[in-house]
Amino acid sequence: MKPYKIFNLQSTIYNLQSKIYNQKSPIKNPLNSYLHEAFEEMIQHAEQLGANGIISMRYDANEVMNGVTEVLAYGTAVKVEKI
Repeated sequence: MKPYKIFNLQSTIYNLQSKIYNQKSPIKNPLNSYLHEAFEEMIQHAEQLGANGIISMRYDANEVMNGVTEVLAYGTAVKVEKI
């Protein structure tokens, strides 16, 4: 792996989604699908800021009420370059 240098912290970015969990859903693991969707939208947000990387990325998911799950993907958008 080639070393990279972070030369610009763009912003802390996050994507919050509230999803209604349907137990009869044809999706085998809907939470996994929600996490993927939140991740993809977080990447789009980073790209809009001009970033080419995300560091310290994390997920959080909480059941807000019966059948409703809140999914959060967040991290710090950065610009990096090869050293």
